[in-house]
Amino acid sequence: MTRIIESENFIALWKSYDDVWISTNGVYITAALRNPFVNSSRLLGRLPLAKGTQQLLFPFLFELLFKPTRVVSQGVEQILRTKHKQLTCLHIRLGKNPSNPLDPAKPARINMTRKMLDFLYDNPSLASTQGTLIFVSSDSDRAITEVRQHFPNSSITVPGPIMHIDHHNKKTVREYDKKKICAGLVKALTDFYVLGECQVILLSYSGFSAWANRRRSNPNDKLFMYYDRLGTIRRATM
Repeated sequence: MTRIIESENFIALWKSYDDVWISTNGVYITAALRNPFVNSSRLLGRLPLAKGTQQLLFPFLFELLFKPTRVVSQGVEQILRTKHKQLTCLHIRLGKNPSNPLDPAKPARINMTRKMLDFLYDNPSLASTQGTLIFVSSDSDRAITEVRQHFPNSSITVPGPIMHIDHHNKKTVREYDKKKICAGLVKALTDFYVLGECQVILLSYSGFSAWANRRRSNPNDKLFMYYDRLGTIRRATM
């Protein structure tokens, strides 16, 4: 598939189909931009695709193609309206999501929550200045509780069940309460949108928060990453 996207005239190749279903984890965007049959075109008649990058195109296309539902918008606005001058966001992906028994444990991250808190204490301008609001998103209720206990008056999260939203099929829907799954989806989408509004962001390696970060106006500004192998948090770029 990558070869087709990168080098063939896939628009002509698939022209006879009404719908083309492609499941991807993001790698095809860069491949498509290299395609000589595509990069001579202009997006919406304006932006030359030859000058396009994944970072430039993703936030633009995301906002163009997707609009949050009212309940998601209300959840985002509720957090953004909370009085603050700086929004510092933490995404803590520990593994073993409670809704997905196949989600692997990540032993290298067992102390990540503690290390993120230590990092914030060591860098008070990121968390302890007046007017800073700390937003925490995680696949672990325990991690969220720990952060909120350390910043009881200046932290916030999106309420609702933690769900691994792309791992529910007809069988699991029958086993889980449908209302709970819907609430988990709303929470995940709200988390995603809020993570794109941060002035400071601390991430664990996760496609979810990496894509959310790309919605920020400057994705590399005050971006910090927890490195599993080193067990440390450092500045990062995308």
